[in-house]
Amino acid sequence: MGTNVRDLGLDKLPIADKVALINELWAEVVAEERSTPISPELADKLDRRIAEYEANPGQLHSIDEVMAALKADREG
Repeated sequence: MGTNVRDLGLDKLPIADKVALINELWAEVVAEERSTPISPELADKLDRRIAEYEANPGQLHSIDEVMAALKADREG
């Protein structure tokens, strides 16, 4: 991508306009992403994970447990 904020003059916009533009661009990205079909492999993987959760809903980990495990891995 050869265009940047200065080339487009966006660096001169007030902060409120920049935030509004970011929100608008992000909404377009999300809409486009949602309209893009996922691969059959990803769909199968998601289906397997949902089935695993439904079979064993008690085996979830809290965010605190996940973060502690990640920190331990990084430190150890």
